[in-house]
Amino acid sequence: MKKSLRKIIIDQTEFMFLVSDKYDRETELNTLTVKVYVNGNKRTSLILRFLTMEHYYAGQPLKTGINLVHTPSDTTISVNLNEPKFIRQLIELGLKKGWNGQAQLEVKNGLDWLNELGYEVSELIEEVETSLELMERLKKFDYTKSWLDCGLLTLEILSEQEQLFNKGEDQNTEHYRFATCVHYLQSKKELSDLEFERYFMILQEDPNTYMAGSAVIEVFKWIRLTEKQFEVFPNRAIGFGDWMQKIIFREQLLHQLKTKSHDMEFINSCIQNGDSVVQRYLLKQCDLNQDQLEQLSVHGKNKQIRTVSKEKILKS
Repeated sequence: MKKSLRKIIIDQTEFMFLVSDKYDRETELNTLTVKVYVNGNKRTSLILRFLTMEHYYAGQPLKTGINLVHTPSDTTISVNLNEPKFIRQLIELGLKKGWNGQAQLEVKNGLDWLNELGYEVSELIEEVETSLELMERLKKFDYTKSWLDCGLLTLEILSEQEQLFNKGEDQNTEHYRFATCVHYLQSKKELSDLEFERYFMILQEDPNTYMAGSAVIEVFKWIRLTEKQFEVFPNRAIGFGDWMQKIIFREQLLHQLKTKSHDMEFINSCIQNGDSVVQRYLLKQCDLNQDQLEQLSVHGKNKQIRTVSKEKILKS
């Protein structure tokens, strides 16, 4: 929705003002910007920026209204910078500080101005500082806030990894992210469709494609996938590296062998197209006929498979 300019008159001078805000999804911070200028002098504006946390439901608190203690009057006031009375106070403070509408003045920390006007903003400042501090901690390991939001990473794990990192035991940040993924999968055992999609979404944004691909493959090791998840897995894994496709194909074959009834044609296909892992499974878990054992004794992927196949032929 297009923001509209509004007018306010102070001491017979006509000012135009605009209030807008911009949300940063990564930090969950919101910057509210108040732009004021004397009508006709748009290029010499007073620009005030107010950095706060984004409220989960209401959005930018200074745009929807937040109760702040007003020390001079010893009262609590709902401060909404959309309201002209607060714009008036900011303009009057700007004029007091020397802005006259003839030169641009940009203030990056508008909360300081609210504080000068007598409003208690320490909690707002503390929230911002806490968020920025957390972002710096995450950045050290190339985490994004999404790792926390989706539950892959916890603050406890982050603190433990910081201790290890600071000891100099391992300076490769991708190792820490991989360990976080494994810990998450081990704790879950199963993933809802939403958790499944979020896991892939986070890894698709990771700066280390090989680490991300390895973390994707770990899903097969720790998670009981649904039929739907098995079906969409190859598409979700696109972009992590061609080396993964063989592993995904292997896991799909094993899944079919373990969960579905299969005919001789499928078994023969597994013998011909499967890797050593699939062939070992066939030898251990499937009742292979003489012809299939002979195929493995000749075309087995490694010496052990060929040897075991020959021994089974001799015993049959």
